[in-house]
Amino acid sequence: MVRIDHFRGFESYWSVPAAALTAQDGQWEPGPGDAIFDAIRASMGKVPVIAEDLGLITAEVEELRDRQQIPGMRVLQFDVVDDHFDLCAIPENCVCYTGTHDNDTTVGWFSGNPDETRSEAEIEEFRQLVLTRTGGQAETIHNDLIRLAFASDAKLAIAPLQDYLGLGSEARLNRPGTTSHNWQWRVLPGQLTQELYRSVRAMTAKANRGSA
Repeated sequence: MVRIDHFRGFESYWSVPAAALTAQDGQWEPGPGDAIFDAIRASMGKVPVIAEDLGLITAEVEELRDRQQIPGMRVLQFDVVDDHFDLCAIPENCVCYTGTHDNDTTVGWFSGNPDETRSEAEIEEFRQLVLTRTGGQAETIHNDLIRLAFASDAKLAIAPLQDYLGLGSEARLNRPGTTSHNWQWRVLPGQLTQELYRSVRAMTAKANRGSA
């Protein structure tokens, strides 16, 4: 299965002349649209593709995604704190993540980090909202968010290994906009325990996402 980042560029993309001093000096250009996906299907048949459709997405991008029957993405770290969050509104034709490689771990996201710009009152309000929406506890927030993803109607639910392990910001994989100390986290010998295996197995079975 292949995830296509910046899927919106297939509908239209921001073109910046090579001589431009900033990216503001650009314009929207039409992307290849259906043509590229029709060509792939004609050559290879139906291929398993996920559309990274996060951020400011237009109706035209959504229509292209839906015409091609390509599942989009939902990230609970973004959605669960939205004013209009409704787990039942997550569609079947999507992939539901707790977080992605560009997010902090769920524990780090919930706890805050040294670069935090919010006040203590804002952080506490955020935490209480997350606990209310997940129905969980601070000590188990990583598993609670995984269970929420598994409980959605999304055809596929994904959680990073760091979330299964309950690790904090020290295990974050990537910080967008930075150029150092990224993609260095590695799982350590001994972390993939039988206890972890049984926990994951139980969660997937309870959500009917795996064999019992």
